[in-house]
Amino acid sequence: MEIINDKIVLNVQIDGIESRFILDTGAPLLISKSLYDQLSIETLAILPNSDANANVDTSRIVKTNEIKLGGFTFNDIPAVVLDLEKTPLRCDGIDGFIGSNLLRLLAIEFKIDKKLVILSTSPEKGMYSDSITLFMDAQNTPLFKVKIGSTIDTVMFDTGDNSFYTSKLEFVDKNLADFNILLSGNGSEGQSVFGKGIESPSYLLKENLQIGTTLFEETRFSTTPANISRVGFKFLEKAHVLLDYPSEKLFFSQQNHKVSTYKTHGFSIYEANGDVFIGNVWNSTPAYKAGLQPGDQIMKIDDLLLKGDFCDVQDKLGQLLEKPSIELNIKSRGSSDIKTFTLDQVSL
Repeated sequence: MEIINDKIVLNVQIDGIESRFILDTGAPLLISKSLYDQLSIETLAILPNSDANANVDTSRIVKTNEIKLGGFTFNDIPAVVLDLEKTPLRCDGIDGFIGSNLLRLLAIEFKIDKKLVILSTSPEKGMYSDSITLFMDAQNTPLFKVKIGSTIDTVMFDTGDNSFYTSKLEFVDKNLADFNILLSGNGSEGQSVFGKGIESPSYLLKENLQIGTTLFEETRFSTTPANISRVGFKFLEKAHVLLDYPSEKLFFSQQNHKVSTYKTHGFSIYEANGDVFIGNVWNSTPAYKAGLQPGDQIMKIDDLLLKGDFCDVQDKLGQLLEKPSIELNIKSRGSSDIKTFTLDQVSL
């Protein structure tokens, strides 16, 4: 396995073709259009579909023939076909997602600190200090309850999401008086298979998060306009986890007790057709005070020109956004003028 940009990437063989799939418990089995074009498989339907950011489009549903993964063989599993060439996943040669409708008969042990994922049908459960009961949706996605502050939330266990905990915006709005708000903002937070997230209000909050009997103190989390909250990949960095689909249980032992701060220059980004844009802008941050707006195009960060093939600059871009201070060349939405701003990072 590999870990790329907080994604678990596994080697998979589908109809004899060696492929690279993200392990994504928050999704169904998905194959890229380019891989689909190499296969001879049956189309079952064309149906509406939504991504992690609540964007909606239509997708081809197919029946796969044979998939080999970790010593197991799977036959006749339905899959969604999507054009991943329109997403940053193309930069990492991703051919699809291994989702919960394929994994539903297995147990999966995650030891991310050891870069280890183990699939089995008879896992050892005695080594874990905590457990919670799961309930499954129609596509076998694992769901469970957490306590955030003094409020109960229902979350999806989504290893394809790179956060620790992300809360549904509607849930936060209903309980706003109970939460410690660090920042509010507006824009599109993140990017998924159908493009950037829809523009909406957003919050950055800090509360204690309780999963089972285990308390994760002072958890920083943001909101999503999607229809369910999520616990994602960074949970796996804090705990050894066993996801046991057949017994509908999640077993885990906390390994990392460090409280993580949130560092930001005040904005998020998304990519479209090779260009890079401002996604969300947090109020009262350096980006907000500079007048940056969602949809503004970033032409340059420090000495890195953001023009041409996004895959050539993706890694360097991520490194620059972690610097204490950056210089941006910005073309405002609806304007041809380019302005320069220097933004310092804040820690919350």
